[in-house]
Amino acid sequence: MTNRSSILAARTGLIRLLLPAAVNWTLIAYALVLCAGIWSFTVQRIQSDYRSTLQTEREHLSSVSGTLEAQVEAMLGDGVGAALAAANEVANRNDLAAASDAQLSDTLTHMLTGGPYVRSLFLANAQRFVRVGRSAASEARTAPPAWLQPALSLKTDDAWVGGPMPDPDNPAEWVVPVARRFGHNNLQKTWAGALMAFSRLGGVYEQTESASGVGLFANDGTALLLIPAGEMRAAEGSNIGSSELFRQSARGPDSGVLEGISPYFGRPTIVAYNRVNAYPMLVEASRRRAETLAAWYDRRRSTVLVSSGITLLVIVTTGMLNHFLRALRRRELHYRTLFNNAAFGAFVLEGDRIIEANRTSAQMFGIGNSNQLIGMRLWDLAPAAQPDGTSSESLCRERIRHAVGTSAGSFEWTHQRLDRGTPIHAAVDLSSLDADGKTLTLAVIHDISERKLMDEERERVLNELHELAAALVHVQDDERRRIGRDLHDSTGQSLAALELSLTRLLRVATPLSNSARTLVDECVTLARQCSAEIRTASYLLHPPLLDEIGLSSALRWLADGLRQRSGIKIVLELPEAMERLPPEHELAIFRVAQEALTNVHRHSKSPSVTIRLFEQDGAVILEVADAGHGILVGGPGRMVDVTALGVGLAGMRERMRQLGGALAVSTSPRGTCVQARLALARTAGVRADQLASL
Repeated sequence: MTNRSSILAARTGLIRLLLPAAVNWTLIAYALVLCAGIWSFTVQRIQSDYRSTLQTEREHLSSVSGTLEAQVEAMLGDGVGAALAAANEVANRNDLAAASDAQLSDTLTHMLTGGPYVRSLFLANAQRFVRVGRSAASEARTAPPAWLQPALSLKTDDAWVGGPMPDPDNPAEWVVPVARRFGHNNLQKTWAGALMAFSRLGGVYEQTESASGVGLFANDGTALLLIPAGEMRAAEGSNIGSSELFRQSARGPDSGVLEGISPYFGRPTIVAYNRVNAYPMLVEASRRRAETLAAWYDRRRSTVLVSSGITLLVIVTTGMLNHFLRALRRRELHYRTLFNNAAFGAFVLEGDRIIEANRTSAQMFGIGNSNQLIGMRLWDLAPAAQPDGTSSESLCRERIRHAVGTSAGSFEWTHQRLDRGTPIHAAVDLSSLDADGKTLTLAVIHDISERKLMDEERERVLNELHELAAALVHVQDDERRRIGRDLHDSTGQSLAALELSLTRLLRVATPLSNSARTLVDECVTLARQCSAEIRTASYLLHPPLLDEIGLSSALRWLADGLRQRSGIKIVLELPEAMERLPPEHELAIFRVAQEALTNVHRHSKSPSVTIRLFEQDGAVILEVADAGHGILVGGPGRMVDVTALGVGLAGMRERMRQLGGALAVSTSPRGTCVQARLALARTAGVRADQLASL
């Protein structure tokens, strides 16, 4: 029995000894297999990209070459084809040899309808040459020019192309002569052709890729056109017939793609060629192999670097797994420390029950150990009902369901201490997540009881300030009414008596000198002016028309006074009949109009102002709109509360707010509109009592 126990112990010890080594070798083998797979994929990817890059470039060059070949054939049809058509037309009318030079020139001119790349059309044989160009008189000779002699010496070929030469009509431009043998049996040595300016293809077929170009060659290797012209112009007219790359294209099929050493740059080049149908010409599109593979080299380098990085990452990851596990355990310890020492209460809920709580929450709810909170629910830490009367349990369940559905939620909540039962005003943030098939919710609780007290105190102070402002407005109105009456009844009467006395003095006094009479007249005028100004000031302080007749009449009087003093054009849009409003409402609307007109007069520089008074949607509305420069505040794109810019507008807004109304000011460079709105409140009996008390 003892031996068996010893064997089992030895086996257990051996397993514990070998297990870490087995894990290490398994990780190493896994890393090696993964690295081998990475580099196998990398090599395959690089080779595939290499083949794809070359194939894409070959297809692109073949497309360019085919397109250029079709364009050249179309140009030759417009040129040489037109010359053949001219020869046929003359031959159909009469014998071509019997036609005069003028007839041939006219027919060629008639057929010269192709694009500007067809510079001339000509007909020629050994005894005669007629050419018609675009910009000069026709040319007729008894012997063909030297550049056409090679065509006349051909025995069997039906098409001929010469080398680049200066245009006879415009020596600054190079042209290529191309001709075909005219097809009548008795005229086998007559040629119809054209001088073609193939250089006009340069703007169309110049390739955007670096080290790329296109070319047009005769079958003997003569370069007829090379693009780009800036680099290859000097090589036009040269012969590359000895080039192996050109010989391969000449011996090959009508189209194809070749690779070889460029005869111009001496470097490996990819060339796509097409033979021009029925003409001894080839078109080629080429690009140097190095430039074709430049992007591939960069991608290969990037792929190798990425693979090296991934390999290094695999090695480092394998070597640091143990380190990460230890770091994870350390992070968990740090989390526990931060969770317990946080300055706010924190719960972790599974469903609706607390499974973890920090020490701050224990202090917040007045218990000694946070473990006592485990198993409780949030509504166990709150009164039975919230301040609005809602059950704490039902509301808390709803909040938790919302947080689980949206992964987050924030709300204010009333808790209570477990030791004293005093309420705690708190801001609660809920965040939920799914872990191991369970829904966990983190509840963060901030005690905002002090902030609530401060908010209530601030609200109380604001209410007191509003009440004080209302009292000040009433006191101000009463004082204006008293001062207005005093000015009208006392000072105004005294000035009127002074004016009468001075007038009587002029009548009863002994004849006065002119200067004395002038002084007395000036005194009468000043007394009359002071009396008028006192009366106006008295009315502005508290217009009697407002109490006696109503708001509309008071607004008309206010507008007439401003019109006389300032010359501003005033448009009144007032109702013909309007029921009386409560005195404080009429006075508030009148003060808004008075303040708005004062601002127009002082600041807006408006030539006109419109006053509107109307009823709408159970409210009486006053609008004062001007056409001035607006209230210049802020900057472009800034919104500013213009009612807060001045004491007058702010006072009017407060007055309207006390009566349950609103004051709005809209401004722009085209003018300003002040709108006051008050809810309609008419009661005839109340109105009579209020008037009687004034």
